[in-house]
Amino acid sequence: MDAAALLTEADACHDADPARAAGLIERIDPMALDPSRWPLLGFLLVHVQGEKLGDWQRAHRSLQAWLARAADAPALLWRHAAVAATLAGAPEAAGSATSRYAMAAGADAARATEVVALAATAFGLSARPAGEAGARVHAALAPLAGVAWRDAGALDAAAAAQCNNIGSHLVDRPLADLAVPALRTALTASAVQAERLWQRAGTWVNHERALYLRALAASALGDAAAALAHAQQALALLDANDPGGAERVDRAFLQLEAGFALQRLGRGAEAAARHAQADEIAAGFGDTELTQWFADRMARNAALAGAQPD
Repeated sequence: MDAAALLTEADACHDADPARAAGLIERIDPMALDPSRWPLLGFLLVHVQGEKLGDWQRAHRSLQAWLARAADAPALLWRHAAVAATLAGAPEAAGSATSRYAMAAGADAARATEVVALAATAFGLSARPAGEAGARVHAALAPLAGVAWRDAGALDAAAAAQCNNIGSHLVDRPLADLAVPALRTALTASAVQAERLWQRAGTWVNHERALYLRALAASALGDAAAALAHAQQALALLDANDPGGAERVDRAFLQLEAGFALQRLGRGAEAAARHAQADEIAAGFGDTELTQWFADRMARNAALAGAQPD
């Protein structure tokens, strides 16, 4: 297989078989790829070698070797390199890569450092127990409440995406973790910051999906009224901006969450109607992974209902 085929295969199998994906990645010469595919390879290096296999030294070495040959690499690759170096315990390399990230992104060094910290936190969460994960998220999110982040900046979208990644991880932690105070407040804070930043740096779709995360977070924490409010806000954005139904997948998942919230609020008839709408859209997905994701969300909601009786 050539480099492009190796990358496609690694991307297809990295969740089911990360060890195989790592082997495929190591056979890729990054310079043989079209630069448009560099972001995917960079992500897989940190996600597979680092996050999934826990070998941050390997991810760090891979990115260092690549960037030594691609000094004009895009900002995203320098951020991945900074994250890998941070988690590999190589502070000098992390600082150098962060400086290059700031320059490539046209951002100030302080904000670049804070986004790298957010990303490193996001990639490192799966290895942390609930209390420690919550504390690390709080520390990484703290700068976003400061004066420097009150005005729009070049890294707003990057920060929003990392907050979204953090929230998406926390919302699906084991149910017992959702009872840990530090993790609960971290989940809410990450979802709030993701929405705030996407509102000024993203499209209406980014905002709609941030509201979906807020609905998931509220539901995971047992606040059905807030979950319903956020889901309804997101559905209103779809009604206003997507008359043709291009984002029907988003609508299905939002209706599912709205129905679950209504069920927990004792509004059974409304809940059944929302669930019926969600099921109707999902029946037409025509995609095995989406269908499984929908089924997984239904199962998660059932587990939440059992663990958090109304």
